[in-house]
Amino acid sequence: MKTKTIVDNSTKFLSNQDNVLKRIGHTVVLTFVYIHQALTRHNINTIFSKKILILGIIFIFSMFSYSEVNEVYKNSFNNSLFFSFIDKEQKIITENTLPEIKLPVKAGTEPDFKIAAIREKNNSPELILSLNNSALISTEVDLDMSQPLTRTKVEKYIVQSADTIISIAEKFGISVDSILWENNLTLYTARFIKPGETLMILPINGLRHKVKNGDTIDTIAKKYKTSSQIIIEFNNLADSGDIFINDEILIPNAIKPKPKPKPRKIVPRATQEDVRLVETPSSYKTWAYSSKRKCHRFYPGQCTSWAAYKWATELGVCTTWVGHAKSWMGNARSKGFKIGTTPKKGAIILLKESGWAARIYGHVAYVESFDDKYVYFSEMNFKGAWKVTHRKYKLDSWRVLGYIYPY
Repeated sequence: MKTKTIVDNSTKFLSNQDNVLKRIGHTVVLTFVYIHQALTRHNINTIFSKKILILGIIFIFSMFSYSEVNEVYKNSFNNSLFFSFIDKEQKIITENTLPEIKLPVKAGTEPDFKIAAIREKNNSPELILSLNNSALISTEVDLDMSQPLTRTKVEKYIVQSADTIISIAEKFGISVDSILWENNLTLYTARFIKPGETLMILPINGLRHKVKNGDTIDTIAKKYKTSSQIIIEFNNLADSGDIFINDEILIPNAIKPKPKPKPRKIVPRATQEDVRLVETPSSYKTWAYSSKRKCHRFYPGQCTSWAAYKWATELGVCTTWVGHAKSWMGNARSKGFKIGTTPKKGAIILLKESGWAARIYGHVAYVESFDDKYVYFSEMNFKGAWKVTHRKYKLDSWRVLGYIYPY
C-alpha cells in the first residue's frame, strides 16, 4: 500500500537521524579532549585548559543531548498532518478506508466553510477538523435577542463597607451616571456614601422619568436623546400614547440634558448689594462661652461656631462631629446625618467661597429659607470674625456644594 511505504520511509529517516546525532556527539567529545591534551603538552596554563574542557562538556550536554534531540525530532514528525489520522489504537487509516465526505451544497451556491465539524448519519463517528485539540474553524453562535434581560426592575441595594460608587456600578453592570441620577447624587456627594445606606439601582443604563402634563413618548425620547421604540418596548407599552400623568417609565440609554449655559460673570465675591450685615445676637456670645453647653464647642466667631449655634438654639440638634468647614459633609455623614443637594429650612449649607481662608478651611452657613430660585442663609465671618451677614445664592449656583440635614 502507498501509506505503508510512507511509514517505512519515515522509520528509516528517524533511524538515520539517530546515527547522525551519535556521530556528531562522538566527534565533538574527541575534539575537546584533543584540545585539552594539546594545551597540557605545550605547558599552557592548566587552569585555562580545565576551563576549556569544562566549557566543552557544558556545551555538549546543552546542545547535543541525544535523548532530547531525538525526542524533538520524533515529536515534530509525529505531529505532522499525516499522523493526525492515526486512531487511538495507533493503527494507520489508509486512503482506501477513509469514508468519502460530501458537503451538502445547494444549486448555484458555494459550500459554507463556516462548518466546524461533519457528522454522518446513523450515529457514525464525527470527524473534527482540529489540530492539537483546538478547532481549525470555530463554530458560529447565533445570539437569541428574544431572551429577557437579567434584571428588568429597579432594585434596592444596601451599601457595604468597601463599596464606592464605581464598584457598585461595576457590580451591577451599569454606568456611574445611572446611579447618580437615580439617587440625586453628584460625584462630590457620592464620595460620602456609607455602609447601610440604601441606593436605588436601575436595570439599565439610563434614568427614570415621571410623566408630566404634555409629555409624549416622542418628546421624552427627544429630550433624553434615545429612541421612542426602545422606550415603548422596554416598558411594555401598547403604543406611543400609552402613558399617563405621574407614570414612572424607564428610559434606556438616556442622556440627561445639561442646563443651558448662561453668560458667565466673573464675580470673585458677592457684591455689597448681595450682603446684608446684621447685628450679632447677644445670645450667641453667651452660648459660645457657656460651660453648661452640651454640644461640641467650635472656635467662637467662626462660620462653624455660628452653624452649630443655630442648630442648637433653633432646632435643638447638636453638631456631633468636629473639624474645619471643608470636612463637615464627610464628618457629618460618618455620624449618621443625611446629606444632599436639595435645600431645606434649617439645613447647613456648604459653600465654595473665594479668599485664601475659605479655600483652606471651607465655609458653612445656616439655611433660613428658600424659594424656586434662591436659597437664603445666615453666616458668620464672611465679612470678618464675629460679624453676622445674610446672603442668597441661586439654587443651581456652582458655589453651593451641598446640604447637611438635621433630621
